[in-house]
Parts: sequence; structure tokens; C-alpha cells
Amino acid sequence: MAIHVLRYLKGTLNLGIHIKRSDELKLEAYADADLGGKIEHKSTSGILVLLNDTSVIFKAKTQRLTAESATESELNALATIRKEVNLITNVMAALNFPLQGPTTIFQNCQPAITVIKRNGTHQETKHLSRKIMRTREEQNSNRILAVKELAG
Repeated sequence: MAIHVLRYLKGTLNLGIHIKRSDELKLEAYADADLGGKIEHKSTSGILVLLNDTSVIFKAKTQRLTAESATESELNALATIRKEVNLITNVMAALNFPLQGPTTIFQNCQPAITVIKRNGTHQETKHLSRKIMRTREEQNSNRILAVKELAG
């Protein structure tokens, strides 16, 4: 595997990501999902992560489990993007380029945002508690992310 990576890197030396020079490094993220496909009835998560307005991650992926509601599908997308944001935050810190402030994650599903922001678990979301709690912890600690509604 390492040989393949080295060959790829050797062949793409002239390619790269150009990130705007700035005194502050700011991470911004967008998460979205649909409820169930036409054939498999599996939802699709879409995520976009920007570092100083430059796209560093763009993914669309079929969710492993079948969501029972649009809110559940959107919460799965939030859990996915939370992992990606944590990865980038840790890599940037290891490279001695700490990010400024919490990362804002934009989400267009108000019920999913409400579930993340409210305290405790409820009957409707009990089966999602682990994903919700992890995202909620990071929301409340103001350490990594703040989930906000995407206007429009």
C-alpha cells in the first residue's frame, strides 16, 4: 500500500490545495442528508469541510443503516461530519497549526439541531443516544463545533 501512495505522490507533485494565507485558520463545515433512496431505501449523507474557504473534504456516501426519519438521517450526517472535523482539527494541531475557535457546522434540518442542543434523551431519540451524546458534548464544550441552521 505504501508503494502505491508514494507512486501517486510522485506523479502528482504539481497538484495541490491552495489555502488562502491568513493570520487565523478557520474551519467551516456543511452537512446534509436525504431520507432513503429509491432502490435500497438507504439515506445519503453529504458533507463539505472548508479551511479558510478552501474545500478540503467533500463526500457523498450512502449511510450504512436505514434511517427511520429525516431527522435520524440528518443526525447520521452530523455524526459523520463531526468525525471529519475532529480528524482535521487533530491533524492541524499535530502540525502546529491550531484552528481558531470552534468549527461551525451548518445543517438545514431544524429538528436535528434541536435534538443536538437539548439536554437529556427522549423516547423518540433513545436509539440514537450515542451519536447524539457525542455530538452534544462537543457542542456544549464549545471546543470543536457549534451546530447552526443553514439559512435559505
